[in-house]
Amino acid sequence: PDYFLNAAGKNAAETIGQVIIKVDDVLEQEKPEAMLVLGDTNSCISAIPAKRRKIPIFHMEAGNRCFDQRVPEETNRKIVD
Repeated sequence: PDYFLNAAGKNAAETIGQVIIKVDDVLEQEKPEAMLVLGDTNSCISAIPAKRRKIPIFHMEAGNRCFDQRVPEETNRKIVD
């Protein structure tokens, strides 16, 4: 990868917060025309700073919807969509 975010935290909230902060720094530096987000893991939350910067987002392999809000990946899918 061109960037290693080193965003792992002590819990999910800390990790997600670090992903948002660090991805925003990369977006500021790179100024991409669009962003491709893969999957439904916490890394896909990087779509939040992209959306706030009005960068178009393409979401691939988002996983099948299970409609179970107890599943963290389902929450991630809904946030990105």
